[in-house]
Amino acid sequence: MRLPLSPLILSALALSACAGPNPPDAGGKAYARQWYVDNQSPCQFECGSQQAPFPRIQDAIARLQPGDEVIIAGHDDAPYLEWLNLPKLDRSPAPTPPTLIRGWKGMPKPIIRGSVPQKGWRATRYPNTYVTVWDHVPADAPDAILEPQQVYRGGTSLQQVGGLVFGGYPKRKHPDLTHEEIWPSRLPERDVSELQPNQFMFDRQAKALYVKLDSPLKTDPKTGAIKETLDISLRHYLAVHNVAHRVNNLTLQSLVFERSATAHYWRGGAIMLAGNHNTLDQLVVQDMDSFCVQLSGDHNTLQNSLIQRCGQGGLTGSGRNLTVTGNQFLYNNTRRFNPFWEAGAMKFVATPPITGARITHNTVAHTVLGDGIWFDTFQDDNLIAHNRVAFNEGIGIHIEVSNRAQIEHNIIVGNTAQGIQLVDSNGSTMTGNILVGNVQDGILIQDDARAQQQPLYRSKNNRISKNTFAWNWELARDRNYRPFAMPDGNPLHGNAYCGTGVGNPPSVHFVVNNTVHNWASWTKAGHEQQGTHHMGSPPAELLRRLQARDLSLLNDPSILLGYIKQHCR
Repeated sequence: MRLPLSPLILSALALSACAGPNPPDAGGKAYARQWYVDNQSPCQFECGSQQAPFPRIQDAIARLQPGDEVIIAGHDDAPYLEWLNLPKLDRSPAPTPPTLIRGWKGMPKPIIRGSVPQKGWRATRYPNTYVTVWDHVPADAPDAILEPQQVYRGGTSLQQVGGLVFGGYPKRKHPDLTHEEIWPSRLPERDVSELQPNQFMFDRQAKALYVKLDSPLKTDPKTGAIKETLDISLRHYLAVHNVAHRVNNLTLQSLVFERSATAHYWRGGAIMLAGNHNTLDQLVVQDMDSFCVQLSGDHNTLQNSLIQRCGQGGLTGSGRNLTVTGNQFLYNNTRRFNPFWEAGAMKFVATPPITGARITHNTVAHTVLGDGIWFDTFQDDNLIAHNRVAFNEGIGIHIEVSNRAQIEHNIIVGNTAQGIQLVDSNGSTMTGNILVGNVQDGILIQDDARAQQQPLYRSKNNRISKNTFAWNWELARDRNYRPFAMPDGNPLHGNAYCGTGVGNPPSVHFVVNNTVHNWASWTKAGHEQQGTHHMGSPPAELLRRLQARDLSLLNDPSILLGYIKQHCR
């Protein structure tokens, strides 16, 4: 007679089976406990150690206490198809010890993916067009079907046709969505026969998801059955605090987050943390359908991370003393939401406002449609320094109804609107910036009707000093040769100007209170103290690099200053 194995023996066998080839990673001595995770681990009993990791991240998160460390193994070909549903990490009013969730040292960064493989595709009568049943119900909205927002074939994202976002827009208006066209690039629904290659469309009534591809799905050579799967984004969030609790003193480090389905529910971050002293470090956050990251609270940090291909925006948030440093924000607003509403690389408009932030040493570039760095409405006393802000399809740095910004030593190049724009903003300083080849003004300061309603935010007492302007508003068809435009009452000192210029003698244009000046009348009127003005055409090599949107131009200030010194005389 064969007797069943005892639980003790089963546990020992599982422990032996879980031992793997992962490199040693003892964890940090500062943490109370270490929990290990590896989705290749077969462990079933007594899991969580380095030798016997949990197979799921949420197994570790369920046991997580303030002061613990979670270490996650990464495999390039095996993403984690789950999310970080964070527990309460707050011992207020007592200090909360630091908690760390990170990648396993010596391994690839673990990929936490919000999409799931979907099988069951059937061919339709149209070429390379397929359909599958899609009836997923969100856990927090059991009366609704999840609207697919992203479909992937391998690494290729398909283009959405039709679709609803933010709880039903555009069919159902939301009180916060007052802008006439928040998603102007939305393609209207059409007959399935009219889909173009690499597009998808959801028929809500039929619970059917259609795709048209540029080549057939792979089939079983023996049976002819379709065996290829497509990935569909399913997860609302990929890392989120419980709405009833705060997360304090948490660090997420060396992880990859991708492919959320946030926009079905609302506009916000796929990574959403509310609390104080939280840090996102060395992350890759990419291919989300709304905002990638949302940080709310005080003394939070985003550093040394790559934020790219976010559907609406890279970063948003609220609170005091936010630090954003050493990051790359690239190719954001891929879904082309309205750039005059809420989209771009960084957009801060929330309440409580962002105050005392330090936005430094970031690369903010190639925004698909929208501004690079945008502080909007009562976001006061923020530092924007030593950033590279380039080739964004909008304004480089945008300060709107917000006072006392410090904009210092940034390289601002090739943006399709102004390099810097201040609207209804007071008491800001712009010092030591290099502004080259922006399609419109280097700096534009202006008031609109809101300045009459908010007199404290009239565009006065903004100080502009020791900036370098070259070839702004010269590369578009409507050349204004204009480095600068402003209302009166904003002192300038020691700025250097270069451009091709027009008139006799040649000069770039300066505008004050809608009056156009050349250099002679500009200085005679006393608008500029101790500034310099040189003429010269942009060299062909620089034009080529600007047209190519070449970020290496920004590697060191001496590159652009070298062109200016050589060609502006």
